[in-house]
Parts: sequence; C-alpha cells; structure tokens
Amino acid sequence: MTVITDATFSWSSPVTLNADEIWQSRGSTLFVTTSTSPATNDGLALRENQALRFSAGMVVRYRKEGNDPVHIVRETA
Repeated sequence: MTVITDATFSWSSPVTLNADEIWQSRGSTLFVTTSTSPATNDGLALRENQALRFSAGMVVRYRKEGNDPVHIVRETA
C-alpha cells in the first residue's frame, strides 16, 4: 500500500501505473483524471472513502479540492 500526501489544488505530475491499482480518497474531495492535459475542472470526484480502479499502463493525475488535507491510498488490485 502506498499513501500520497502531497495533493494540492493544481494537477499533479503524471503517475504511470505498473500494475492495476485501486485509489481511495481519505479526507477532502479528490479529483483524478487520465487526460493528458487536464483543464482546471476536469476529472472525476472522489469523496472521502470512495475508490476507483485504474488499469496497468494508465497515466493518472490528481488534485484536491477543499481546505481539509487529503490522502490517496493506492493499493495493488
């Protein structure tokens, strides 16, 4: 299990997945996208404890929304 704690209000650098993964939001709302050049309002919203499965080879970016801290828990599927 990996935990990401550096989410900001801007899109992250791309994360290329080596295996199928489940990403879960803990804390504030998290946005994730597989778009190459996401606009500010792009992405799918994950509220606290919601999760989404991504396939190996996908490139994922993330950002937070709201003032509360957000952690992303990444688990190999």
